[in-house]
Amino acid sequence: MAVKDAGIATGLVTLQKRDRLPWLLPSAVLDLLDVTVCREDAEPKPAPDGLLLALGKLGIAPFEAVFLGDTTGDIAAARAAGITPLGAGWGYAGPTVLAAAGAAAVLDNAARIGPGLLDYASCLPAALTATIRTR
Repeated sequence: MAVKDAGIATGLVTLQKRDRLPWLLPSAVLDLLDVTVCREDAEPKPAPDGLLLALGKLGIAPFEAVFLGDTTGDIAAARAAGITPLGAGWGYAGPTVLAAAGAAAVLDNAARIGPGLLDYASCLPAALTATIRTR
C-alpha cells in the first residue's frame, strides 16, 4: 500500500493463468495492481516478454523499473529485459540462489517492499529512487 500511496506504478507478471489469480491472491491485492500479465498474455519467464509487455502498458522504460521475483527465472527475465532484478528471499528459491542468479539485492522480508525499499537505493535505478523520494 505504501508503494501505491507514493504514486509508484505496480504490476504483476506471473506464470499463472488469469482465471487462477482470484484463488491465489486476495482481491484487495489484485486491486492495487496497475497491470497484470499472465501466462496467456506473453511468453512465460524466463523470457522477458511479459515484463516488457507490462512496462509498455505502464509507459515505463526498463531502466525506471525494478522487478521483485522469487525464482531464478524471474531474475533472468528481469536482467534480459534491462530491469533491475530484486530477489524475494522469503520465496521459492531462497536468498543464496537469488543472489547467485544476479539479483541486485535480495529482500529478507515482504515488509521491505514498502518504504523499506529505499534501503536498497544504491542498486535501484536513479529515476525510481528520485520518484520515491519526491512523492
